[in-house]
Amino acid sequence: MSLSKKLTIAFLVLTIIGFIDAVFLTVEHYIGVIPPCGIVEGCSTVLTSKWSILFGVPISLIGAINYLLLFVITLASLTSHKQKLAVFAACASAIGFAVSLWLVGLQLFSIKQICLYCMTSAGISTALFVVGVYIVRLSVLERKINNVV
Repeated sequence: MSLSKKLTIAFLVLTIIGFIDAVFLTVEHYIGVIPPCGIVEGCSTVLTSKWSILFGVPISLIGAINYLLLFVITLASLTSHKQKLAVFAACASAIGFAVSLWLVGLQLFSIKQICLYCMTSAGISTALFVVGVYIVRLSVLERKINNVV
């Protein structure tokens, strides 16, 4: 199996994990339950803050849609053998990474509390971005090699 395919599969797995985390928070939001936070105690404060909703939609639902779209595009790349789709998903992951940085900043500096589930999503977005950088770089390198040959 090529490195490109392994990276794309890793990207796909990360989208699944991110989707599960975001859907869990979305369901908890709509049933009115704040999930237990475990080692930190800021989940309640973060998940009920004014920053947890955007235009009446929970941030977690927006995250779930993001992860789902990245999953669908990445799966299409794997099934159709079109690396351009994986590169597109990799580039699109930069948006989720940027949003995650902003949301982590809000937790640290405005809300002054940490949500374990939100930080998990931020970690997944960061991992998607890093894997995405490698997917893009490998694609560029492969294109250069193919142009030489």
